[in-house]
Amino acid sequence: MKSLLPVSVAALLSLCACRGREVEIISSAPAAPSQTTATSARPAVPVRVDGRVAGVSSVCPALTFTVSGITVTTSASTDFSGGCAAILNGATVSVTGPRQTDGSIAATRVEVAEAEVTGAMSAVQGTCPVLTFSVAGTSVSASAATILDGLSCAQLTNGTVVRVDGYRQADGSIQAGTISAARR
Repeated sequence: MKSLLPVSVAALLSLCACRGREVEIISSAPAAPSQTTATSARPAVPVRVDGRVAGVSSVCPALTFTVSGITVTTSASTDFSGGCAAILNGATVSVTGPRQTDGSIAATRVEVAEAEVTGAMSAVQGTCPVLTFSVAGTSVSASAATILDGLSCAQLTNGTVVRVDGYRQADGSIQAGTISAARR
């Protein structure tokens, strides 16, 4: 009877990995010392946080700010709904991105909620479509890009009751995206 050669560690591992299935061992040479292989990092699962922006620092597009107590960083690859300039202290946002090891979020998308104000127009200045006016104490700017919904330029006068939707500016005013007729 022939003596059996010792089974190599690699062959033994192959045998164990086959979960009881019959396998053929090609080599019985001793296995080389194992080398540690780096485990590939799992892709980070995106998280979402909603709330008001606070502590904005740096310059677009590389911003740092907090939302609901969580630090958020943005970069040139961040998708900004409403534009990077709309990320101001007090703006309501929804941030999506992977959580970092320090607990912060590297934003892949930041959605800025539009501000809304309703009331009678006052202090109307300019020539339509480029106007500035106040609604309920909030300064509003309209431009050629502003959509008039159910109104004409001729109707944008002091006393007209409107609803303005748009993004807050650094000075607290609203850049009107839409101006629509509203009921008193």
